[in-house]
Amino acid sequence: YELGFQQKLTNSSSLKIAAYYREQRDMAQAIRILGSFPVDYFTTGNIDFGTSKGLSISYDLRRTGNVSLRLNYTLAYAYGTGSSPGQQMNLLRTDQPNLRILMPLNWDQRHKINANLDYRFADGNAYNGPRLFGKDILANAGANFSVITGSGYPYSRTRGVGEDGLKGSINGSRLPWTTNIKMRADKEFNFNAKGSGRQYSINVHLDVDNLLNTKNIYGVYSATGDAFDDGYLTAPKMQQNIASQLDEQSYRMYYYFSMLGTGHYSGPRTVRLGVSLNF
Repeated sequence: YELGFQQKLTNSSSLKIAAYYREQRDMAQAIRILGSFPVDYFTTGNIDFGTSKGLSISYDLRRTGNVSLRLNYTLAYAYGTGSSPGQQMNLLRTDQPNLRILMPLNWDQRHKINANLDYRFADGNAYNGPRLFGKDILANAGANFSVITGSGYPYSRTRGVGEDGLKGSINGSRLPWTTNIKMRADKEFNFNAKGSGRQYSINVHLDVDNLLNTKNIYGVYSATGDAFDDGYLTAPKMQQNIASQLDEQSYRMYYYFSMLGTGHYSGPRTVRLGVSLNF
């Protein structure tokens, strides 16, 4: 179900507010059959359900002078008894019952903000930018900024390395907020092909991903809640095993390096320069 309304604020801007509710039933999930002969066994059944509800607020400013702007904020809640058909399997293997409790689903992101700002100069009589030696140096040029920020997704925290069980509830912990800013600056050059009367253009653009070089964290080790340390090297129960290695110092060093390449964090700032021909 979705309810909403849109209000025109000015001739070039509008505000939209929408609320939604969605319900899912009879989703597949792992279950354990007790009392079967000769042994208990695992299978799947249509026993999961979940709900998603939220509120979305959008503001749209169409091109006004040099600027256009779009803003969107979403407040969402996604709860259910399981995020995937096999999520309960690890619990069932520890002799837990077929639990049917509501928990945050894997995609439950409480807050999300999208913003897109475009600043651009026209050409000809509509040009209002700087001039150099009588030339409209920024005609058909502009920059676009896209900002995506949101609160962290849930994950299940475990007690520690070498220890069994959860520290808290399923999906009871949260990743930190993440923010990514993308920029695209471009300028278009228009030409007339001699003799043919055809027009073509060359667009020179600069694309920058992760403009502020932010180290966003997209995943953590469940035992520590840290993106760079899984807790193995400092866990008391693991020290004897580490000390028994052929070269303890080398073992610790290589193990540490292995934890840095997990993809738990975003890539660094990336810059691409390109040229496109349109005809």
